[in-house]
Amino acid sequence: MDSKEVKLLLKEAREAIKNKDHKTALKHCKVSANQGCGVRVMESEVLKHDRNNYNGLVLFGVALQESDQRDQAPKAFRKAIEASPKQILAWQGLASFYEKEETNASKKELLPIYHQLLLLEK
Repeated sequence: MDSKEVKLLLKEAREAIKNKDHKTALKHCKVSANQGCGVRVMESEVLKHDRNNYNGLVLFGVALQESDQRDQAPKAFRKAIEASPKQILAWQGLASFYEKEETNASKKELLPIYHQLLLLEK
């Protein structure tokens, strides 16, 4: 898969998310399942080509967050953060996920995320 194909797939997934068509976004993302770090991770065609594609991971996290597989979203965001810890988008996605959860555990997760967001915004 060349970079033009990757960009096209990312654009299609982004457009589906923008249109709140999360099922279609997941279809772009959910092509095959793979075992990674002991956690089941769904891969997109983009991620199949490049497992650490930052934008692919972030878009996948957003699509998961709005689907019935919501609990998988933090894994995608965290993997994106591992790939590019100084980019802010995955941190924002992770914060958004935990802000929508109304548990004490989620609130505890937010503190270090907010701290990192403040550091990155400087």
